Amino acid sequence: VSFYTSDVSNGISSIHNFHESHRPTKRINLITLKNYLRENCVQSVDFLKIDTEGHDLFVLKGFPFDRIMPAIILCEFEDRKTLTLDYSCVDLIMFLKDKGYKTESLIEFPGH
Repeated sequence: VSFYTSDVSNGISSIHNFHESHRPTKRINLITLKNYLRENCVQSVDFLKIDTEGHDLFVLKGFPFDRIMPAIILCEFEDRKTLTLDYSCVDLIMFLKDKGYKTESLIEFPGH
């Protein structure tokens, strides 16, 4: 897939073209966490940190929750990036809640 970088900030590089300064600068290969963990014989994950500039829900969907449950998951969300990918921060929160995680440190949304 194309990888986009920016002259404005190194912190917004992404596979998602969400900023007007983004330019495709290289092509990269992707792998799901499920496949990476299997290929590297990883049996447990204590702390999972995800910062994929809007693709955090997709990364989580590629995690093998059926066999590994990280004790802590830290991920970011920003509707400005994710709404163009057809999900919102509420969707991310509900995904984690459905997996049994508590979201006490997050702002709760009415009805969720």
